[in-house]
Amino acid sequence: MTREKVFDPMQISNDENVSNRLATGLGFECMKKFPVDYMVQKYHTEQTHWCKVLGLKPTKVVHFAEGKPYMDIGRMNQKRFFSEFNDQQNRYNLGPLFCNKNLLQKLGYYK
Repeated sequence: MTREKVFDPMQISNDENVSNRLATGLGFECMKKFPVDYMVQKYHTEQTHWCKVLGLKPTKVVHFAEGKPYMDIGRMNQKRFFSEFNDQQNRYNLGPLFCNKNLLQKLGYYK
């Protein structure tokens, strides 16, 4: 009974009753139409490609890879580049690369 409430964006949204019910409903409908491993099937090859190109290590989540920490400079300067909820340290988001595949193909980043 002495435990403090978790302080995160989802908890705040729930407490204030401001969650987006329309988006939740749309998400639920999408979940019914796609298999649970849809993202893995769609992006595993992309993740493998970009990890090889960038020298990163794949994670179990296809949109992320691990590599050398990139936020150390911000810590040394006592600056936070991201919020405390997004302190990723050595995790890289590959999603923007997936979204821009056509452009990256034209620039020669694919065989």
